[in-house]
Amino acid sequence: MTHGKAILINPFEKTVTHVPYEYGGSYTQITNYIATPEAPKPLFSAVGINDYDSIYIDDEGLYRDTQAYFAWEGYHQPLQGMGLILGCDDEGETVPPRITLAQVCNKVTFQDGIRVEPSFTVTGFDTAQEMLAALGVDQ
Repeated sequence: MTHGKAILINPFEKTVTHVPYEYGGSYTQITNYIATPEAPKPLFSAVGINDYDSIYIDDEGLYRDTQAYFAWEGYHQPLQGMGLILGCDDEGETVPPRITLAQVCNKVTFQDGIRVEPSFTVTGFDTAQEMLAALGVDQ
């Protein structure tokens, strides 16, 4: 295991800080950092922010009653809850982020008084060619 730091975005307290992280350890560290009283053991998903780093967030955060949001410059919607930034190597293992704390501070804006409602669209296709065309894949 490698001792290092990750970057934690806390929209509840409106802070961006370094936090200790044991690289090569358990993924439960992610869960522990993004947990809230309403979601003490959340499932998580990752939002890529560059070719190397991702923000890990509560995958079901939009369904939480008590929530805080932050915007990431260039991302299409606000992100919910705590966000943990980690890097990823060529083997898919988490590593220290390349983005700096100062760069993160410049990209994050805390969002007050908003509520993002979850939504999704289901689309059916009759053929694989229709699906590929909808995805913009050349055939």
